[in-house]
Amino acid sequence: MKTFISRNNTKKPTATLDSENHRYIIKPVDGSQPVSLRTVLRAIKETIPSSWRDMRDFCGCKKQSDMFRLTYSGGAKTLRAHLEQFITVVGDVAYFYDKDHKPADAVVAAVHPTITNNENDAITVVAKIASLVATRVTIHDKLDRPLALTISVPTGYLVNQDRTLIANPGTSIFKRGSAKRLNEFLKTLKYTSTEFGEQQIIISVDDESGTSAGIVTTSITVNVVPGETVSVPVLTVPEDVALANEGDTVLPAITITDESEQLLTLRITPYDCEIYNIKNYIGYVGDGELYTTKGTASSLTSSLAEVTVRTESTSAQILVELVVSGTTRIRNTINLTANNGSSPTVDDAEVDSATLDE
Repeated sequence: MKTFISRNNTKKPTATLDSENHRYIIKPVDGSQPVSLRTVLRAIKETIPSSWRDMRDFCGCKKQSDMFRLTYSGGAKTLRAHLEQFITVVGDVAYFYDKDHKPADAVVAAVHPTITNNENDAITVVAKIASLVATRVTIHDKLDRPLALTISVPTGYLVNQDRTLIANPGTSIFKRGSAKRLNEFLKTLKYTSTEFGEQQIIISVDDESGTSAGIVTTSITVNVVPGETVSVPVLTVPEDVALANEGDTVLPAITITDESEQLLTLRITPYDCEIYNIKNYIGYVGDGELYTTKGTASSLTSSLAEVTVRTESTSAQILVELVVSGTTRIRNTINLTANNGSSPTVDDAEVDSATLDE
């Protein structure tokens, strides 16, 4: 027996050419399951000094490129199925015969892919928000061959990991690849919908063997619920306030209303004036200073009930801001101006000439 023995000492399958018996010997392999043609060809190519031409002639293929595709990308399914008939397995050893010496007992095992779906209950997603839905769905294929994946969405939308819309309601997407690559794709797949209630995502895998047994299907139930309604508070301030002629000015009511009574942040900045009498705050807020506090709409309204302004200017402003959920800001400005009424001047007064003469 003329042999070429691999010097590869790892546990990866290695190949030996048994030219007297017109076959390659590949070991070790997992004898408990069918050995794929890809495993056999890779072992030959990687552990024996064999060219694509030699492998083409051994298998009886027409092109060297056929051998490359069969080894690294799966190749044509009909050619792959034909060559798999020349593989037999005994224990942990596989035998791959040439094109003229098909073993009498060689049969192509009917091995098909399977799908494991661990989503036993409906997945709850919020309408209009894309959510992962297939992280617990796994495709298995012992032969590690290219598979055809089909995903159908009767009522929703599919979004990929790049946030790109890839399927509309009533359509399907198609993807081809090994079980590993298809599983990676499923783990990043997101679903969204504008309709409420239970909806279905149908996942189908075809090994392209041309038989019904080679197609396996599962489905994911998605329960689409409305998102939480975000309450937007209303900030009401007096637009124009006349400053008192004498003394300080008490502002008219500043009110905040909010249906949800969520926690709000209040920010007040006076300009050309100072303010005081803010409930639970001892002291003044000076010109250009920022006063910040937190509370619900009702508690903030109560704290602003008697805000008082002190200024020596004829005009001033107070900026009032509400910060909602940390980002949204509602702003209003209170304008303060001097009262139009004024004290009489010498030019306008009635002068008693008799008194002046004295």
